[in-house]
Amino acid sequence: MFSMLISEGMGALASSKVAGFILSHKWLMNLLILLDYTSFLKSGVSALKVVIIAVGGGLAVLGVVNLLEGYGNDNPGAKSQGMKQFMAGAGVMLIGALLVPKLSDLIPTAL
Repeated sequence: MFSMLISEGMGALASSKVAGFILSHKWLMNLLILLDYTSFLKSGVSALKVVIIAVGGGLAVLGVVNLLEGYGNDNPGAKSQGMKQFMAGAGVMLIGALLVPKLSDLIPTAL
């Protein structure tokens, strides 16, 4: 028995036993069919998209507040910082809206 394990390799024997166990239990096979990994990953990508857009929106709102505060106090430094924060927030929102959905294209259709 031990020499047979060495000659066949442990991985081949283990994978054949696992495959045989799954095939012999119909409920486990049905469970594996019901699990859809691609939909789980795509929902994760959509959640990531929402989070990134929300962070970018928060940064943009903070930039607008700083920009208006700079105009109110006639402070050119605060105006500059506010405009930079606003543009950075808008850029992060664009990344979230345009590039993050492309992650779902990287997920193979058959796992």
